[in-house]
Amino acid sequence: MKHEMITIRCPLCGENDHVTVNEANLDSLENAFDYLTESPTHYRIVRCRQCGMEYSNPILTEEAILDLYKTGKVDNCVKTDEERSIRANMRRYVDRLIRHSGILEGRLLDIGCGCGHLLEYAHGLGFDVAGIDPGRNAVEYARSLVKDGDIREGKFEAGLFPEASFDLITCIHVIDHVIDPKEIIETSAKYLKKGGWMFIATHNMNSWLAKISGTNFIAYSIQHIGYFTPQLLSKMAAECGLTPASTQSSLSTYTLNHYAENGFRSPALRKCALKCLKALHLGNVQLSFPFGNMELTARKD
Repeated sequence: MKHEMITIRCPLCGENDHVTVNEANLDSLENAFDYLTESPTHYRIVRCRQCGMEYSNPILTEEAILDLYKTGKVDNCVKTDEERSIRANMRRYVDRLIRHSGILEGRLLDIGCGCGHLLEYAHGLGFDVAGIDPGRNAVEYARSLVKDGDIREGKFEAGLFPEASFDLITCIHVIDHVIDPKEIIETSAKYLKKGGWMFIATHNMNSWLAKISGTNFIAYSIQHIGYFTPQLLSKMAAECGLTPASTQSSLSTYTLNHYAENGFRSPALRKCALKCLKALHLGNVQLSFPFGNMELTARKD
């Protein structure tokens, strides 16, 4: 691996006191930053001795990470069956946020909007939508889905939008991808109107799948830097100026082919599973499964 690596402090408490829980597996970066990909390639995973958060350390520089996302392929996101699954997941997230917040109209921002399926659904409900993502290909596709949305290519940061300009903000599997997740939430809190709500989805290190998978947990990917539990995520949101309202497990809807391709770390098992699904003509069947994810809803008082 020829890219420059840097060491970082704990994303939650800022301390530099940790123990290794999973050694690095840095075989290849090829396709590792494509969208809708869970690569078995990952950094060394450590656990902070002070707050208990797990995170990747050392990691690629932020510049290298952004460059890899910029050119990430979106092929998997736009396949007919995968797109059908993604739309089901995005509908579930938006509907749950609306149910918790009671907000039925207004302005919604999706951080890390990817190919724009969440924005497409929210826009169809009547929301004025905006989104941002570092992926050039993803943003182009998102703009094709929501032609009158404010969809931008680049890094999410302060100064992009007026403060207190959004009623709802969604952040779906993003905070685990960034070096400074606190900055994401703090900036979101500034962009929210008083009484606005934020919805965060990420992997859950306290999930039953994480516990039985151990070091083979699917979340251990080179795309991921921070690894959260419900308690740590709520703590971070509160420290960033939001009031956590609820944390719960997420269902994920994908095809059986997707689960086989991304759920097996063993190439032999993956090949066998895909072969069996093809023979039985079951690969495109959708299944909703608690895939070790969680979601947090929080409001700005």
